[in-house]
Amino acid sequence: MENTTAVIILAAGSSSRLGEPKQLLNYKGKTLLRHTADEALLITEKVVVVTGEENPQITEQITDLHHVKNENWSEGMASSLKVGLKETLHRFPETEQLIFTVCDQPFITSSVFKALIEKKILHRKEL
Repeated sequence: MENTTAVIILAAGSSSRLGEPKQLLNYKGKTLLRHTADEALLITEKVVVVTGEENPQITEQITDLHHVKNENWSEGMASSLKVGLKETLHRFPETEQLIFTVCDQPFITSSVFKALIEKKILHRKEL
């Protein structure tokens, strides 16, 4: 895939309704966060994870990835989008396109990411 693509994984929520961090739920032998990260890494090395509430178990899942803590995570997803975008553009200034994803969607795969990129390329050709 295009080397100018970056993926920002939003993993800052507190999972208050669930009562435990969704990021750490097991899915096919991995946490949801690790699953999403691994799928993103299949299309690009430019992956940034936005974390929130302090949880060492979550950061242990992503020691091999760039990650940034959203100090204002409780303000909502928009604050995490802003933090993730700023960090991504700082670490990977050559980024031309972004994919934002949340960490708790077990059916997200690299094929979904690739399809998004292909649709964007196709749309650009139609302009």
